[in-house]
Order: sequence, then C-alpha cells, then structure tokens
Amino acid sequence: MVDRGVDLGLVAILVSAVAAGFAGYQVWIGARQTRIQRSAAELSFNLELMARIGDVLLEIADRPDAHAHIWVRVSSVRPAQDYGPGHVLTQSLIDVLELAI
Repeated sequence: MVDRGVDLGLVAILVSAVAAGFAGYQVWIGARQTRIQRSAAELSFNLELMARIGDVLLEIADRPDAHAHIWVRVSSVRPAQDYGPGHVLTQSLIDVLELAI
C-alpha cells in the first residue's frame, strides 16, 4: 500500500512538471505572438501612410498649378516624363516595396 502511494506521488510530480513546462511554452508563444502583432500593426500603419502619400502625390501630379510648383518641368538633368503621373505611381510602388523589404 505504501508503494502505491509513492508511485502516485511520483506520477503527480511528473504531471506537475509537464504542466509547468507546458505553461512556460504557452507564455513563450504568447510573447512571440505579441511581438509579431506589434510588427504587423506598425507595417500596416506604414503601408497606409505610404498609400496616402501616393494618393497625395497623384493629386499633385494631376493639378497643373501644384504640379509645376512641386516638379519643375524644365530640367537639364531629368526628362519631362519623370514628372508625370506614371512616374509618380512607379515611385510610389518602389516606396511600398522598400517598406516591405
């Protein structure tokens, strides 16, 4: 009868140790998920910001008075097509890709 009590006690200790290990593993997983959620939230914010900046740049590119103020048409370095909406969209796509990397 005494041996049965010792065996039961050892099994209880083993189960407690396994439960403590599992609880520690769950805490580690929770901390990892929290870090991932923070990173995902920051990336979502940055992506939304980049999309808004792209929208603003497209609006500027479509308004001749604002366009001329921001991007000077006459340049000895860059051709005129570098200031059009297509170029603005390309630059916006490059910015989003850089953000993702």
